[in-house]
Amino acid sequence: MDMNQVLTGTSELDLTRVDAAELVDRAIGAVAPQIAKKGLVVINSVERNLALEGDQNRLLQVFWISVTPSSDEGTRFEVRLPRSTS
Repeated sequence: MDMNQVLTGTSELDLTRVDAAELVDRAIGAVAPQIAKKGLVVINSVERNLALEGDQNRLLQVFWISVTPSSDEGTRFEVRLPRSTS
C-alpha cells in the first residue's frame, strides 16, 4: 500500500462485494505461518454471508498489518464485524 497515495487521496480502489467472513479466513490463512511462529491465537467470529463492499487486497493488507507486526507471544485476536441494525 502506497501511503503517499493514501494520504493524498489518489489511491485507486477496486471496490467489489465480498463475503467478510471468507475474507478474514483468507487473511488468517495467508499469515498462518507468522501466527504459528509467534504463538498467536486468531479467531474469526465474523457472521457468515455478511457482505461488504471494499477493495479485497486493501482489506487483506489492513488485516495483516493489524495482526502480524509486534504482537506478543500468546496474544489472542478475535475478529468481529457486527451487522448494522440501521
